[in-house]
Amino acid sequence: MDYLVTLLPRPLRPVIRPLLLAQVDPRVLRACGLRSPSAARRRASGALMRAAGRAQSGDTATTIGRLTASVYPNGWSPGDLGTHPPHRSES
Repeated sequence: MDYLVTLLPRPLRPVIRPLLLAQVDPRVLRACGLRSPSAARRRASGALMRAAGRAQSGDTATTIGRLTASVYPNGWSPGDLGTHPPHRSES
């Protein structure tokens, strides 16, 4: 969560984390030792997220591509993601 906030413009950072946390399932928040936000904060966060989604430029693929390139500068494939047991070569 902290890393995601650093990807945004500095003036938005203080408000983004609470908005994002309001989108997380309350069971996950409890499991992580975080307090569940109020119903009002969850509704406000949902409304703001929907508005932000509608306000996105029509070129979402480019935006996602830029974000992906910043996180995975050398590219990635689905098989590269996640945890994998060590590969053993068979002799």
